[in-house]
Amino acid sequence: MRKFVRVLEIIGTYLGIFLLIHLLPENDQDIFTAFFYVPLFVISVRYDILYHILNMLLYTIFAIILAESEISFGAYTSHVVILSTSFAVALINKARLESLRDYEEKLRRAESSLETLERQANYFENVIDTLKTKLAYETEGVSSLFLKLTELPRDDLRLFAHRFLEIVAEFFDLEGISIWVYNQGFLRIFASVPSFPDSHFSTLLNDSLVVKNALRNGSCSIVEIIDSLSDERFREPWLAIRIGENEKDPFGVIVVERMNPGELDKVENHLKALAGWFYISVREFQREEKGKIEEYKLPDGTYDLNRYNSERQKYQNLYAKYGLPFSEICVKVPSNELRNVLNALRKDDLVAKIFEDVESVQLKILLPLCDEIGKISVMERLRHEIEDIDFVNC
Repeated sequence: MRKFVRVLEIIGTYLGIFLLIHLLPENDQDIFTAFFYVPLFVISVRYDILYHILNMLLYTIFAIILAESEISFGAYTSHVVILSTSFAVALINKARLESLRDYEEKLRRAESSLETLERQANYFENVIDTLKTKLAYETEGVSSLFLKLTELPRDDLRLFAHRFLEIVAEFFDLEGISIWVYNQGFLRIFASVPSFPDSHFSTLLNDSLVVKNALRNGSCSIVEIIDSLSDERFREPWLAIRIGENEKDPFGVIVVERMNPGELDKVENHLKALAGWFYISVREFQREEKGKIEEYKLPDGTYDLNRYNSERQKYQNLYAKYGLPFSEICVKVPSNELRNVLNALRKDDLVAKIFEDVESVQLKILLPLCDEIGKISVMERLRHEIEDIDFVNC
């Protein structure tokens, strides 16, 4: 399309000048005829050599047409000189255009090579950083720690978390370390070494500056909030590391309650890497566990009694080994209140039917990581949501 337009432009140029000359008075025609060679040179430097050949042909045709008598030797010679000169100019222009194309191609290749070099440079920078980190880990023996953690069984997430904390606590010689799950401003104990952590901050997020800053910034030590400590906050944890990619949706925090102050910076740096590894492991486990649990969930949202007893036995084992509490509630409600019961519970709670008739249903409710105080809170919430509810012995 572009070539066709250029051909029309060249032809149109000569036709336009030809018509203009014939529309002018005879006295002025000679003046414009004398400048008929102008488009010849303009087009010779504007377009490629092939277009200039057409340009020369049109010039010759119109030069003959405009000659009212036979062309004299002098006129013939001048036209030959003009055509030869324009052709030489076109050849020079062709060489210039080819040179520009060569430079453009070289520039394009140079830019492509530069982008490749930049990617390679970024890659090698990442490799160097990784090697530095690996060297630091090798120097301090952390690589062996990661290797040991990868061998942990993943049949149960809470058991996995406890073994994770036991290994980390032993490696860094930490006297107290725990994992807390975060949910809408509240923190709930998930795993701890030793089994019962110090209660030096409550389960409310705002009750600990260290934990609050860690959830916001990724990590925080007691040194960073030392100026903000008051008598009410004299038992803040030493260190907290966020588990999760950002503060909008964290899994929770790793909290170090007691440790050697001289190891604070080193432990903080290594726990950041370990928290990232733990978070990835948790997400993989949760995806697998969700699929397994959904297989056992009945259409009405409850679980088969055998599955319920299996989960209860698992939490009994965790309580016996690590002291993690769990609670159990048995209730009797009208059959049409079953959905309200399920909505009032946490997503981790399990419900199974013990007995059901036309008018009522009797349920067992398993509350993981819930002590007596938490159990009372759940019972109060159920009373508030369901008027006709009876708490019965399990």
